[in-house]
Amino acid sequence: MKGLLLKELFTLRKSWFAFTILNVAFAIVGIFGGEPGMLLIVPLFMSIWTVSFMNMDEVSKWQQYSLALPYGRRKIVSSKYLMILILNASSIVFVVFNYFISVALGKVDFSVDLLFTLMLLSLIMGIVYPSLLLPLVYKLNTEKGRMVLMIMNGIVGGMSVCFTQTTSILGDNIFGNIAGFLPFIVVAVVVVVYLLSWQLSIRIYEKRDL
Repeated sequence: MKGLLLKELFTLRKSWFAFTILNVAFAIVGIFGGEPGMLLIVPLFMSIWTVSFMNMDEVSKWQQYSLALPYGRRKIVSSKYLMILILNASSIVFVVFNYFISVALGKVDFSVDLLFTLMLLSLIMGIVYPSLLLPLVYKLNTEKGRMVLMIMNGIVGGMSVCFTQTTSILGDNIFGNIAGFLPFIVVAVVVVVYLLSWQLSIRIYEKRDL
C-alpha cells in the first residue's frame, strides 16, 4: 500500500506548480478579501485533481502495468480512496490555518460556528465529489469517463461560483443553525457515501477487463 500511495504522490508532484498557485491565490482572496468561503474552493479542486489522476493512469497504461505488481485490485482501488482522505485532511488543515490568519489580521471576526462550518463544508466537498464519480470512472471506458468528468467539473465549478457569491446568505442560513445534530448527521452521510463508493469501486474494478 505504501508503494501505491507514493505513486499517487509522485503523480500529484507533476502538477505541484499549478497546485501551489491555486492554493496561494484563493488563500490571498480568502484572507485579505475577508471572504472565508473562498477557501472552500481549495478542497473542491483537490478532490477534482484526485479523480483527474485516473485519466493519467489510463493514458500511461498504469492499470495494465499494475497487474504485474504484487498488489490486488482491491488494494489499487483502496489506495485511491486513501489518497482522497489524505488530501481532504490536508485541505481542511489549509482552510483552518488560513482562517486563523484572516482572524489574526482582523479581516474577519472569530466565530466558532463559522470555523466549524468551514471544516464541515471542506469535508463534504473533498469527499462527496470523488465518491460519486470514481465508481463511474471505474465502470466506463476512457472516453466516457473523461466526458463524465468534464460534465461534473462544469457542474461543480458553476456551483462553487454560486456559493462564493452567496457567502453572506449561507452565513445567515447555515452558520446560525449549525448547532444540534445536523453536523453529526451530515458527517455520517458523508462517511456512508464514501464507504459505499469504495466497496462499489472495488467490485467494479475486480470484474473489469483491462
